[in-house]
Amino acid sequence: MSLRGKTIIAIIVLAVFGITVYYLIQQEQDVTSVPNIPLMKEEVDEQKEKFKEQTKPTLTEEASNQKVKVKEQTKPSSMVEDTQSGKGITAIGDSVILGVSSYLENMLPGIVIDGKVGRQMTHAQDVIDELKAQGKLGDRIIIELGTNGLFNKEKLRNLLHSLSGAEQIFLVNTRVPKDWQDTVNKGITEVAKEFSNTTVVDWYSASEGKDDYFTQDGVHLQPNGAKYYASIIAEAVKEASR
Repeated sequence: MSLRGKTIIAIIVLAVFGITVYYLIQQEQDVTSVPNIPLMKEEVDEQKEKFKEQTKPTLTEEASNQKVKVKEQTKPSSMVEDTQSGKGITAIGDSVILGVSSYLENMLPGIVIDGKVGRQMTHAQDVIDELKAQGKLGDRIIIELGTNGLFNKEKLRNLLHSLSGAEQIFLVNTRVPKDWQDTVNKGITEVAKEFSNTTVVDWYSASEGKDDYFTQDGVHLQPNGAKYYASIIAEAVKEASR
């Protein structure tokens, strides 16, 4: 064999040897790096456990959450009660009841209010008959009439007889700077005593000394007076229901 051939063979052998050595070195490095993998996994698991402990609710937080749930569960029933406290109540009156209607509707949600300027007690029966025909007459009825003049006590008596099936009737007396005021209030008180389902809401006494509640005419009400008037009626209705 020539020198050139021997040289080529030697180069090939060296190349194969070099490749083999490089391969063995790489394998050894891969083997020594393998133990690092479990260590990284252990660290990740440890971090997860720490995170769970940090985010786990304390007993206090759990108790608070339970309180919130109880409140949420009981809230709907109270809301239903509030939004229906005026259901089945009908108020009939004149311009005074019209002036307090928004406050009554807030205090007794669901109430039906039928007011008209200048209305008198003699008109009450027709109004009641019409509301009954329309299915709007409740079983608790508020009558605020007498501001605009006198009425015959027998008329009021007949009116209350026609409402004998009502659960409760509330007659609101009046405060009006006219000569019929005392006669109207006396008639309301006397007739109401004859009916077990009838109560007098004494606006005359409740408004004593509260001149700032009234407008210049001494009958109609300022906003603070209207709110107070409505509260007197609402409280009487709620008291009778207890």
